[in-house]
Amino acid sequence: MFDVICQTIHRLSTQGILPAHLNGYPLKASDTLLDLGLDSMGQLTLLSELRGQLSADFSASLIDAMTTLQELAQLLEHASTFELSAAV
Repeated sequence: MFDVICQTIHRLSTQGILPAHLNGYPLKASDTLLDLGLDSMGQLTLLSELRGQLSADFSASLIDAMTTLQELAQLLEHASTFELSAAV
């Protein structure tokens, strides 16, 4: 899931949707959204893109500027697992 987040961040930065400095930036699991320079709009944009890409549903209130990419990956894994188990 961490790889999906990294690919999404790089793609959105290449498209000019997220800050350009993130294109090619070596993302680490311990990076916070604040470390990446994402303001609240950038955070919501990233979450919206990930929700659509993964068909995951979770509350944006669970995320803030101090959320690490690892924590975001865990949240997405849980949301995706919940979605799959609910469909069974």
